[in-house]
Amino acid sequence: MKKIILYFACFLAIQNLSLSQTVRRNFADVNGDNYQDKIEYKDYGQNIIDIIVSFGSSSGTYGEPFTFSSHIDRGYPDKPWGFIDVNNDGKADFITIRGIPPDRLEQVTYFSNGNGLDTEHRTFTHYVDGGLTLLVYPTIKVTGLLEPEHDPDRNFQRGMPSYIYGGNSPESWVRGKATLDQASGILSITIQLETDATDAGPKGRVTVALTDCSGKAIANLTTDEVETGGKNPGSAKIVNFSSQKQIDPEKACKVCSLYVTAQKTGVKKALWDGNGDKLKDAFNIVVAYFSGQ
Repeated sequence: MKKIILYFACFLAIQNLSLSQTVRRNFADVNGDNYQDKIEYKDYGQNIIDIIVSFGSSSGTYGEPFTFSSHIDRGYPDKPWGFIDVNNDGKADFITIRGIPPDRLEQVTYFSNGNGLDTEHRTFTHYVDGGLTLLVYPTIKVTGLLEPEHDPDRNFQRGMPSYIYGGNSPESWVRGKATLDQASGILSITIQLETDATDAGPKGRVTVALTDCSGKAIANLTTDEVETGGKNPGSAKIVNFSSQKQIDPEKACKVCSLYVTAQKTGVKKALWDGNGDKLKDAFNIVVAYFSGQ
């Protein structure tokens, strides 16, 4: 029996899937707001499904589920299908394969408009010896530790998945975010320090926990400590520190979730210590892998 070769999660983990297998995704950003949405499927039989979506939020919680699109033909059950941003507009689209090799196959795409799926678009693809290559990249869910006590409305989260209020001596914040390119295994971390004092600023670091789709721990990453002193007179000072670390590509392919924890580790006493800036390669990142992964 012919096989479809599916690059699942990244180029470096090629999995030969028989035509009796399918591909599904539990999370994708279908409305283009940079937050991962929860996706569920209601199966009517005869290859017809409803796509049920709960929009994600900056707090890591989800809204009420609703029918994003109804009575979608997902193709034959022996073909892979899933979500991927086909047209690079920031919204994940629904894609499947129909047809019977070796004559021809149809790539069928339903483009997301943010509130549902548009009508199907078909592209006919000739079947070649060795199989069809279908690229499906699962979107990694990114959440983090939040400090809500001093900022219940999260006005100072500034788009970061994790932030800590550093208190009034000095008034400061430590934030963190992380992204993972599964194709290369490159994990990027940003630490953001903010101070509203002229004589001191915060010190901080970030940790990132990597887990697979079943919730099992794959690795923990810990950054060096970074610091900034007091702001110049005027508005608050924000400094972004960033670095990258390549993790084992085979392990990167298993990652489904990143959990970011920002930590305030101390105070740097320095009067008028310059303005905000962006600093690259600003810290080292240590990786600890868990056994069995």
